[in-house]
Amino acid sequence: MIDSAAPNTAAPTTAEPNPAGVPAEAPPAAPNTEAPAPPTTAAPAATAEPPTAAPSARLLLVRHGVTPWNLEGRYTSTSDVPLHESARATLEPTAVNLATRGIDRVWTSPLTRAVETAAVLRELGALDTATEATPDEDLRELDFGAFEGRSRAEMLGGPLADSYRHWMSVHDGFPAPPGGEEWTSAADRASRVLARAATAGGTTLVVSHGYLLRILVVVAVPELPVNAIRTMPLANGSVTELAYDGNGAWRLLAHNEDGVFADGGVPAQQLHS
Repeated sequence: MIDSAAPNTAAPTTAEPNPAGVPAEAPPAAPNTEAPAPPTTAAPAATAEPPTAAPSARLLLVRHGVTPWNLEGRYTSTSDVPLHESARATLEPTAVNLATRGIDRVWTSPLTRAVETAAVLRELGALDTATEATPDEDLRELDFGAFEGRSRAEMLGGPLADSYRHWMSVHDGFPAPPGGEEWTSAADRASRVLARAATAGGTTLVVSHGYLLRILVVVAVPELPVNAIRTMPLANGSVTELAYDGNGAWRLLAHNEDGVFADGGVPAQQLHS
């Protein structure tokens, strides 16, 4: 996945939704000029406002660690590329971030780079040693088809140039790459992951891929525009947090914490896995 902008811990700037659900400040109440009512002999004690209910489920979304193809700027989806030797060191801040989160379960893409990332995070103390990672086919990356394994420069300089320009120029969603997957197909997979997390409750760590995780966030938070799938920065090893309120709504609480942008050769607004 290719994300070359500097890490950004703010929510995406393509729209101005309020994903954290923070209400606007209410205006001050008008003064009460009426005389107070006489006291009664059995006035009840005042009761405090009930606290805001805690989320019934949380998702911690982590993009896999750095791979050799990330460093070479190559599109990576179905190819089973392992982590680069530098990945462990770059995942240390991620492990510190996750260590106090009370993670109940771990779901990963079945691809090696995601499985290895979960294993490294456990070794670094982010997870209880008894917490096993469960591979989930729904967490595979969006299939890049004919773009797989190629860099942006290779595609723009070869027979795929027109197809690649078309794919990258469509910002209200986008077509499938030649021989690849429609983003709506990946959105269906993301919806299943969200439903399982909401049902499971507690805190679930998901280790997956750049495009798939951005699609998952856009599906979870419909206030975000579809083009956030392209424009939302997501660094290798970064942590993004979603909270479920139990009534069918997810909120984006944190975005792109920690992690490193290892991808090269692609402008920030043109993101890969």
